[in-house]
Amino acid sequence: MRGIYGYGQQPSHCEQSQARIESRQGRRRTCDDTVVPTGQPPEVEQDDRGGIGKVGRADFLQHGVVRTFDMTPVLQASLLQPLPRTVNRGLLDVEGQYGPTGPHGLRQEHRIVSVARCCINCPRSGYDVSAGHDMYGFSDSHACANDSSYLSGPFRPHVIPMLLQRLDEPIAVELPENRSYEIVFSSLDTLPDVMRSTGLRPGKVLVVTDSNVAALYRDRLDRLFLEDGWDPLVLVLPAGETTKSPKHLHAVYDAALAFKVDRRTPVVAFGGGVIGDLAGYAAATLLRGLPYVQVPTSLIAQVDSAIGGKTGINHPEGKNLIGAFHQPRLVLTDSTLLFTLDRRQWTSGLAEVLKHAIIADEPFFAWIESEWSRILARDPGVVPDMVYRAARVKAGIVSKDELEQGRRAILNYGHTFAHALEQVCGYGTLTHGEAVVVGMRAALFLSRRLHRHVDQARIDAVLRAVPVPPLPEDLKTSRLHQAMDSDKKRESGQHRFILLRKVGVAYVEEDVTSPDVEAAWAFALGHPC
Repeated sequence: MRGIYGYGQQPSHCEQSQARIESRQGRRRTCDDTVVPTGQPPEVEQDDRGGIGKVGRADFLQHGVVRTFDMTPVLQASLLQPLPRTVNRGLLDVEGQYGPTGPHGLRQEHRIVSVARCCINCPRSGYDVSAGHDMYGFSDSHACANDSSYLSGPFRPHVIPMLLQRLDEPIAVELPENRSYEIVFSSLDTLPDVMRSTGLRPGKVLVVTDSNVAALYRDRLDRLFLEDGWDPLVLVLPAGETTKSPKHLHAVYDAALAFKVDRRTPVVAFGGGVIGDLAGYAAATLLRGLPYVQVPTSLIAQVDSAIGGKTGINHPEGKNLIGAFHQPRLVLTDSTLLFTLDRRQWTSGLAEVLKHAIIADEPFFAWIESEWSRILARDPGVVPDMVYRAARVKAGIVSKDELEQGRRAILNYGHTFAHALEQVCGYGTLTHGEAVVVGMRAALFLSRRLHRHVDQARIDAVLRAVPVPPLPEDLKTSRLHQAMDSDKKRESGQHRFILLRKVGVAYVEEDVTSPDVEAAWAFALGHPC
């Protein structure tokens, strides 16, 4: 069974947090001999007031993380008893402390990271604990030695981050001029209904997909549209990065015009990042703009490329050099579609998940570290949470900077290196995600050079855990450096690198020397310049 406590977004304390939990029987236990249930995670409900102090429930659900500790039945019996109440409330506010002396004689300087009144339900253990039980988590940075009467038997369990989020709530991408849209997490079978909810009405619909996805889902999608009164045309293109080309763009144009689309005809991008980019660009340019819907089927698309309106195709001079911003009307994400991906597609998509955590969400990164083996194994118990959290990071950034005039640039962490690597190796040699992993390691190296406190070892340990095939032995850093000159993100002839100040904090840096770039390439490739 898992006890639960939460905290708001306060990295200065969260980074140092471990739990000190009272055991009334004076027992010490560690995570090595605990009983951990299988199946669904515990259900967690806030108290009936839903209050979380100053930050409020909505902010906590958006920014917070829950940390859990595993408990044996003995500890359950001792811990899960009604505790004396000095204050009757839910989670503390981010700056919250209990009174001058606090509960059980705790002094004010002993900051309580958080207090949660939870309902914890674990059928396997037989416990069904009501909301009348509080659990306390104390910051490691404040010793509680003076409160030995209360902490008479503290134990220090392994603390596991757990995301607290409502997976049934859509994520809003907030944009001006009535162009906001939602990322809806639902079954593919709900697509026609969700499209109707956005104002799209049955009629002609152009579905663009690839040969891999069509083999699995074409019949199902046809049936869904026909039963709802739509007239679908499904265009199947070859799978792979080479499809992001003028040739295949014109194939979409030709099919759409022969189908006699009008400006109300939606284009449904049903596939991974390649299909989403290509179909989105076709929608942006056909009849000066058609509505389009993203139904991403790959991990990289569900957490990144389907969100934010970037569309386009590649050019021999570089990746994504031809394109436009064209926001979808809707993104429908069905995480069950990810279980048909082959292993390479899955692990490649993890690159973008890691990127979002590294640049903007340290608690998410901590959760990934703790759940890495389950993530790599595509455990259904963690996949929906991971996809939802990563998509939320992307949506939040896009909402603040739609056209990449400022903060959105941090989403390109590792991509300046990655796009050069894809170009030199040849599109399709590496997946985009594999190239991004290499690029993030190079950017991490630069970050460490400029900021000595960057925890390079911690971040690199996770990046190196993503499988990347061997790179060509004759790959020269000089060629890669030259390929970077065609990157579309350069300004006034200057390369723009996204670097880290620490996990969760990224920024744009232009003052990077050529020797530093060469050294970063050498580090990421594992061989000297």
